[in-house]
Formats: sequence, C-alpha cells, structure tokens
Amino acid sequence: MKRYISFLLLSVVLLACKSEDIITSCVYRPSEVAVQRFVKAEGVIRQYSSSSIFYIEISKCVDCVTLRPSPAGLTAPASPCNLPKSFQKDGLSVNFSGVLRVDTTLNYSVIDISGVPLQLTSIKRL
Repeated sequence: MKRYISFLLLSVVLLACKSEDIITSCVYRPSEVAVQRFVKAEGVIRQYSSSSIFYIEISKCVDCVTLRPSPAGLTAPASPCNLPKSFQKDGLSVNFSGVLRVDTTLNYSVIDISGVPLQLTSIKRL
C-alpha cells in the first residue's frame, strides 16, 4: 500500500510539470565564469532577424547580483543557451532566473558576438 501511494504521488508530480518548466543545463568551456546572477528578472524574448538565435531584452530585475566585473567592451545581450522551444517566440514577455557567463580568454572590445551565454534556471510567461 505504501508503494502504491508513493507511486501515485510521484505520478501526480510528474504529470503536473509542463515541458516549459523543465530547464536543461548548458555546456561551458573551462574558461567561462559566472559574472551575474538574475533572480526574478523580467524581459522580452527577441529573435535575431531570420536566424534561430534568441536573446532576452531585460527590462527589470528584482534581485540581480554581480558576481564579478564584466569584461571591458562587453555590450552583447543575454542569450539563453537552454531556452525551451515553447519560449522561442519573438516578443514573448517572460519572468526568468539564471546565470550570465563570459569567456575569460576573449577580448570583447575587438570581437562581435551575438550574445553572452545565459543559463536559465527558471522561466515563465508573464
């Protein structure tokens, strides 16, 4: 009976999860370090014209923590490396949390990058 109840509870929890609530992790190089943590941030998903690359235009952050200074010349937007497919819509307003990472071996003042890797830890529609 105890196994049945445990199985029933586990089934309810798994069925209650939507695919958009499941966030995968990102793969990083050893030279990448965390520079900022976003908690309860708000923004709009944007898509670079005719590409499959998305970024988040951040409008508000209730609890943002700078972990270390960003490199000089870094002006690229936050580009989620694990954005769920259901959120890959230009103009979608979201609430999210995550960690922004930079590669310490790059000179950001002389290169053009499309986005700084952002590992999402949670994301929800507004």
